Amino acid sequence: MNVKKLIPGFLCLCLASSVFAQALTPSEQEVNIAFATLRGIDKALFRLQGNEYFGSTTTVLQSDLFWDRPLLSSAQDMKFELLEAQNSTLFRRVVGDGRHAWGIDLAKSQYSVARYGSYAAAKPADYESNGLQNLNVLASGQSNFLARLTREIWGGVGSQYRSWIPASSNRGEFTVQGVGATLKDPVVPSRVYSSSLTKKFHVYWVAQSGVNTRSLTFELDENSGTGNWDLTAIYYSDYVKLGKIGRLTDWKTTVYTGVLPSPGNFVYTPIAGSRAVAGPRPNGGG
Repeated sequence: MNVKKLIPGFLCLCLASSVFAQALTPSEQEVNIAFATLRGIDKALFRLQGNEYFGSTTTVLQSDLFWDRPLLSSAQDMKFELLEAQNSTLFRRVVGDGRHAWGIDLAKSQYSVARYGSYAAAKPADYESNGLQNLNVLASGQSNFLARLTREIWGGVGSQYRSWIPASSNRGEFTVQGVGATLKDPVVPSRVYSSSLTKKFHVYWVAQSGVNTRSLTFELDENSGTGNWDLTAIYYSDYVKLGKIGRLTDWKTTVYTGVLPSPGNFVYTPIAGSRAVAGPRPNGGG
């Protein structure tokens, strides 16, 4: 994958969210800086892969979220596409074509559409916020995390990581760094985070009644070309007890940059026989 170097001075965009970042812990501030680095990338893919275990049933999860927008663009060219699958069957698409957000339910053969752009030349003032809000509304299940990731990186005037596991009396955090350091995941101990000179992990978890029930880990790799610590993966595990049956959701999201989907993506045309349903609000103006 090609990693695009930041344009000179781009990291100054971090300053736009520095007031917010002061509320973060030092490790979270480093995550926020990695978000700002991603904000300088015009093409990205977030690939979520994992499983949901509920009793004796295993559901395979996969979601791909593609992002494409020229760096620092002010045109109506913010495009995204989300593909959601379970057990290797694609069941949902979300397409942002630059002016419209389409939500396509492939199983029911129905779609919704909301406008975040304008048919006029001028870009609406609420263009970015409406487009990313529509993506957030249309994403389902674990894909909500990908929509949130996208919004916190490219929304607003600067990247703004907000704690996915807020600090509290029962939250733990640990940074795995240095040669040979290791840590077992607090919820899924079979997964071990091992750091090196060029790889580190920021691990957060929360416990209930002394049992770790949720964990979140950001994997950062040092970029030899820029010297930045780039976000390369996110790990998430969540365990809940529903009656006498436990449910474990466990996934990894890999971050790729310089990647676009195959030709024809970021485009949706309703097929014959599909049914239009109400879409998210608000719609874009103009």
